[in-house]
Amino acid sequence: MSYLIKKIYKKIKKQTLKFTETPFCILKNREAFELGREQKIPKNVYQTFMNNKFGKTHFKELNNFRNLNEELNFFFYDEDKQDAWMADNWLDTQIYHIYKKLNFGPARADIFRYCILYTLGGYYFDISKGCLVPLISLHTPESECLITFENNDVFIPPDYKIFNILKEPTKYIVQWGFGFAPGHPFLEKVIENIEKDYPLYRGRKFLNPKVAILMFTGPGQFTKSVRQELNI
Repeated sequence: MSYLIKKIYKKIKKQTLKFTETPFCILKNREAFELGREQKIPKNVYQTFMNNKFGKTHFKELNNFRNLNEELNFFFYDEDKQDAWMADNWLDTQIYHIYKKLNFGPARADIFRYCILYTLGGYYFDISKGCLVPLISLHTPESECLITFENNDVFIPPDYKIFNILKEPTKYIVQWGFGFAPGHPFLEKVIENIEKDYPLYRGRKFLNPKVAILMFTGPGQFTKSVRQELNI
């Protein structure tokens, strides 16, 4: 009985969203409203999603995030544009071969964010995330990297050498929102590790594909890569 009630509730909620969130809105690229300061991290924000259709509430929040960052340019990529950019910029590489082989969109989006920021520099933010303060207020003009930490604990500690370097050595490093100068070694390392680890995941079946993505291309891989690079 409880299962049936939950099913009916979900259906009602879905129908309600159809009425309250339509018509869907199209997210366009946006140029910065002002030039502002010069800095090493290019003042571009990249975001991606499978398509360019957003409910009115989500669209409003995306614009609030943009309006909070008047000095930044915003670029949106749906899956087709993301695929085209990867083909144009990383075609003859192992990471592109892996990108094309992956069956899950979130894993491809992970690789895309590493590659576009390694090539162009700037910020990446998941389409469902934001920040309550302007991004440039979180770092100095000379900064080449902006990263922070998840609330989730990592039960494998970092090496002794870097334990005191990391502000939160027991936490995952966020990869749904960060900023880098072009060619940053953290990004180079995570791309290298995805290439190296690919044979471990190729053809293997996982009971929970999400866990595999988090390990292979997501925050697990990114946290490992940052730790390794700091330990050099």
